[in-house]
Amino acid sequence: TITVKEVQSDSVQQKPYLQRNLPEFLHKKILIVDEHTTTRLMLEQLCKQWGFISKSAATSSEAMELLKKNGQFNLAIVDAKIQTVHGLTFVDEIRKTVGKTSLPIIAMCSSVQEKEKLFNSSETLSGIVSKPVKQTPLFDTVLTVMSGKDSDSLKKEHTTTVQQIGKKYSLQILIAEDSPVNQKVTQ
Repeated sequence: TITVKEVQSDSVQQKPYLQRNLPEFLHKKILIVDEHTTTRLMLEQLCKQWGFISKSAATSSEAMELLKKNGQFNLAIVDAKIQTVHGLTFVDEIRKTVGKTSLPIIAMCSSVQEKEKLFNSSETLSGIVSKPVKQTPLFDTVLTVMSGKDSDSLKKEHTTTVQQIGKKYSLQILIAEDSPVNQKVTQ
């Protein structure tokens, strides 16, 4: 029989993204827009834990209604793929409605190519996170955006993509495989 004893230590600091009711986020209003219920619920739960007051929407029209009805939001986290009725991206629709700088927007995207496209083409975003959303990168991006850094400083801090790594570094990979079929596949 193995017995595991949990030891609590005051010297161990809790990870920032696990803390509750952070002063930087406390009572700030956040708009979450994603068509997937699971993603919305997870984001709502995280934001509530951090101290935000969150409202969420599944569609662009629902979100625009919340923007009009609930007044000023401090931050919006939106799925980059959400389109409006007019064919614009939802981010463009928000910017057209509330202005370029009045609402910080963090876009969520699913692929490296989409992320690169957003970084290279969008001056209207305050941050970008990859989907599926993970706590640490989301927390870091939200904290950066809420601290007032602009999108240019975020672009400088942007992590290098696989394609850029390939251009920058020449890699040689040794594969040891005893199966002749697998040896041909790896060539």
